[in-house]
Amino acid sequence: MFLESFLLLGEKQLMWLNDLKVALVLQDTKKMEQLLDNIPTLDNLEDIKQAKLLIDQMLEVVTQKKEQTTLSMQKIRKNLDFLNATASHKKHKLDIFS
Repeated sequence: MFLESFLLLGEKQLMWLNDLKVALVLQDTKKMEQLLDNIPTLDNLEDIKQAKLLIDQMLEVVTQKKEQTTLSMQKIRKNLDFLNATASHKKHKLDIFS
């Protein structure tokens, strides 16, 4: 009974590490967040090292995505400012002051 539960725990840890790898490869930040919210207890030193390495890589991915988002937002703001500045002000037919 104890051995069976121990094996199930080991399988759960292995599955979590595999899911973490898949989320990293796919750069699925929602899945990464979900997995980080549910970190299992890792007993094996090798699993702990692997998890740390994967989490470090995830941090790099999230940082890159954040930088890309910031650049995209800056471009959008720049384009909006340009469009607002160059938008022709239409004259209304009843505009007698122009």
